Amino acid sequence: MSQSMAGTVQSTQRFRVTGLHCASCKARLEAALAAVPGVQEARVNLADASATLTTNGPVTPRIVQEAAERSGYEMDIDSWDLPERDGREEATLLARDTLVAAVLVLPVFLVEM
Repeated sequence: MSQSMAGTVQSTQRFRVTGLHCASCKARLEAALAAVPGVQEARVNLADASATLTTNGPVTPRIVQEAAERSGYEMDIDSWDLPERDGREEATLLARDTLVAAVLVLPVFLVEM
């Protein structure tokens, strides 16, 4: 949380959204979430189906969920204030999968030579 110039406390919340398919969906949901009183900025990430809100007042998950539903999208209240992912966990899993694939393909490669 941080203090804005007006003295109000700003916070950032992140949550999952389902039903997003295209850039138009993203823009529509961002506009709906930005219209919620207390929301200063709304950013929707189409790739990981999440929305990040910067608020400068009391905003409850239910109010945001209702705004998303009015726009035709589902919001997972249980994922409210989702921690930001830094990608390290995903990179570790991908590295492990790559190593397993290399070990499994090596015998086939050697036999075909």
